[in-house]
Amino acid sequence: MKIRFARHTTNLQRMLNFYCGLLGLELITRFENHEGYDGIILGDGSNNWEVEFTSSSEAPSHIPDTDDILVFYFDSREKYNGMLEKLKQEGLKQLTPSNPYWESHGITVADPDGFRVVISIL
Repeated sequence: MKIRFARHTTNLQRMLNFYCGLLGLELITRFENHEGYDGIILGDGSNNWEVEFTSSSEAPSHIPDTDDILVFYFDSREKYNGMLEKLKQEGLKQLTPSNPYWESHGITVADPDGFRVVISIL
């Protein structure tokens, strides 16, 4: 089974910069004017999961909830610490998660649309 998480955004480039440039995901593909939608599909190269962001002229407004999160697990302390340093260098502020589990199992930041992203370690 393969999974794809899809979400609408008003700015694909900001999402590409955040998820690929900062978090290190790969751009798998992008599309333009596919039945009125532009989009990017990101992943880690495993082909087991993907994150898709779409944009259209009729962009609905989304209000992020503090429990709407994407969790990225790093498989080593070195990679995890490296990501924490990158987040710090970018000036991203650590947020207090709604679920207290994430406070002791990672850090929470916001993506460019205000949705929360948790960085954790396996």
